Amino acid sequence: MFWSFYEVLLGWLLYERVLKQRRERALRDPRQQRETNKQFLKFVICLAGFFLLLSLIGSAFAQQRTYQDSMGRNTGRSVTTGGNTTFYDNMGRNTGRSVTRGNTITVYDNMGRQTGNITTKPQGR
Repeated sequence: MFWSFYEVLLGWLLYERVLKQRRERALRDPRQQRETNKQFLKFVICLAGFFLLLSLIGSAFAQQRTYQDSMGRNTGRSVTTGGNTTFYDNMGRNTGRSVTRGNTITVYDNMGRQTGNITTKPQGR
C-alpha cells in the first residue's frame, strides 16, 4: 500500500524540524553530537515503524476491486472486508453482497434477500 501525500508531508516536516534542532545542538558540543546521532537514529526508526503500521492497518480494513468491460469502461466495483463482499454498479449503487463462511458462500441481492449458495471443495483434496 502506498503512503498518502499527507503522510509523506507530515513525515518530511517532522524530519526537517527535528533534524534542524539536532544540527544546531550538535554544532555546540562534540559529545552532544554523538548523543544527537543516536537519538536521531531512534527517531527515524520509530517514524519508519509508524508508517509501516499505518500501511498495514489501512490494508487490513478493506480491499477494493474495480471491474471493467473490454473497452476499459468502469462496470462496477467490489469491497471486501473480512468474509463479506459488497458489489456496486458503475453508478455506485449496491447490487448485492456475498458472505463467506468456511467453504460456503451465501449470495444476497441488493434488498438483502438470499439468492443462492455456493459450496467450494476444500483445497488439497
